[in-house]
Amino acid sequence: MLLPKKFVDYVLYLSLFILAIWVIGKLFGIIQSPAWVEVIPYAAGLMGAGAFLEMFRRMVKDLREVSQKVSDIDSRVIRMEAKTEGYELREIEGLKEKFAEAK
Repeated sequence: MLLPKKFVDYVLYLSLFILAIWVIGKLFGIIQSPAWVEVIPYAAGLMGAGAFLEMFRRMVKDLREVSQKVSDIDSRVIRMEAKTEGYELREIEGLKEKFAEAK
């Protein structure tokens, strides 16, 4: 089951935002590292990895759909070529004969 695209985007950006805030807070000494705060970057990393995985799954699904569409178009072109094979040559030869008769 694929999650809605916007939801996945929001989760990814939220996880990156949380991670950035944590790093900035840690650098400036704002965060004084109790045990539960140490878990924040890991939780944000897991959220980001999950969102990235969902985006990757969606990309693979979209590529499969595009591949199927290209295959369908290819088969249509092959059928069209088979139906029209030699058609242009006959028309050109017919036009040459008509021009020759007209002169």
